[in-house]
Amino acid sequence: MIVLVVNAGSTSLKVDVFDMPDETCVASIAVERIGQPDAAMAVRWNGAPETRSAIEADRDTALQQVLELVLDRISVDAVGHRIVHGGESLTAPAR
Repeated sequence: MIVLVVNAGSTSLKVDVFDMPDETCVASIAVERIGQPDAAMAVRWNGAPETRSAIEADRDTALQQVLELVLDRISVDAVGHRIVHGGESLTAPAR
């Protein structure tokens, strides 16, 4: 099973792709400084760096670019997203 895990911040987007149940990280993508002129994306496939050049992206565009990059190479079975604070209704991990 391939699981894509998203950690979206206000100016960054981090995505890791794991092959389960061994929890082997097959891809790791980080977009930093989203919305800034010096925004950049770093990509690692199976631990090998594949650094991308600077990108111009807002959060939606950055997520779209990352998902296209992953889905062009891997079929994803499940997606998880990290939420720092889910309010009163989300006080524990949830599906």
